[in-house]
Amino acid sequence: MRVWSSQFLMRTGGSKRAAYCAVAILAMLIVQACDKTPVKNDTDPQLDRPLVRTAESELGSGSVSLRFIVAPGDLPYQEKATVLVEVEADAGTVVTMENYSDAIRGGDHRFELSAKEIERKETVPQPDGRLAWTYRYELSFVLPGEYELPGAAVTYVTTPPTSDAENSEAAESPAGEPKSLSTEGVTVIAEATAAAAMTPEQLAQIEVLPPVEMEEKRSIWVWLGPLLAILAIAVVVFLLRRARKAKPEVIVVIPAHEWADKAIARLVSEDLAGRGLIQEFHYRISDILRGYIERRYAVLAREMTTEEFLEAATRDARFDDIARGELDQFLRACDLVKYAKHQATTDDAESLLKTTRGFIARTRERIAAIAGADASNEGRAA
Repeated sequence: MRVWSSQFLMRTGGSKRAAYCAVAILAMLIVQACDKTPVKNDTDPQLDRPLVRTAESELGSGSVSLRFIVAPGDLPYQEKATVLVEVEADAGTVVTMENYSDAIRGGDHRFELSAKEIERKETVPQPDGRLAWTYRYELSFVLPGEYELPGAAVTYVTTPPTSDAENSEAAESPAGEPKSLSTEGVTVIAEATAAAAMTPEQLAQIEVLPPVEMEEKRSIWVWLGPLLAILAIAVVVFLLRRARKAKPEVIVVIPAHEWADKAIARLVSEDLAGRGLIQEFHYRISDILRGYIERRYAVLAREMTTEEFLEAATRDARFDDIARGELDQFLRACDLVKYAKHQATTDDAESLLKTTRGFIARTRERIAAIAGADASNEGRAA
């Protein structure tokens, strides 16, 4: 350092002021190089318009901090929001995170929204010696509105220090006693779009176009597959009869359209709309159409939300654009009455009933046409 300072003084003409400046700059560089404390951003740069709630443990219960972030705070209800839960604690602390998806399912809005976990990082060491837990969820809204979301909550256990434990504040509670920490909730606004703002009368005025027949490409498995299936079934039945030495139980399989026709007939006979039970009518007619699709296309329609079912229908080539449009309008009209408490009329109920019958009739006729073609081809082959 002295040699460097002497050379610097000689080059600068012995200016003491310049030497002092050089030494100060060198000292700042050394301090900056030695400081390895990480710089943490207050919010994730990927989160847009976040709502942040924080909580910290009280003195004597270990150093635990909890941060609960929801972003964005207002968005169209068809889009998804992000929930981020971050926990930091001293080494030696065991943290148990309460599943936020369960908190949503057990809350007041369990039918209007859902939360799905998409990322989890637990017990990650930090440069400062602490541990970090990160949980990320995706929120999906079924209907527009204002939602009071519960805050995040964790349970943690800390171990008091071994030295001078009796005199420290951590000795107030025994080691291993669980403690809880939670944040306040936030209010998220899921805004309605133009389509969601349509009244049932406007939905009833939408013209339904006739279905368009789509050309199907058939392969050899169209004919060979059923034959192999029949052969396999015959072998299984033969083996069962031989093992049990008794007549097998006859199982009657009811076609999907026959089941739906009987269910609609029962619904009409009860005259729910005429008796003023409009909401119950919408629950029943929606369940009938979902049950028909489940039996007809082997899709678990009853266990899906409207958004999940429409997304699955978009990827399914068996549903054309006309069918998808009918299902979209039908299910959203039912959701408006079931969940948004819209006041529908008997005319709206008749319109939904007519739409359901038309959808079932069109899909049933298409099945009958394919079955007739198969039978004629098999007769010519024989």
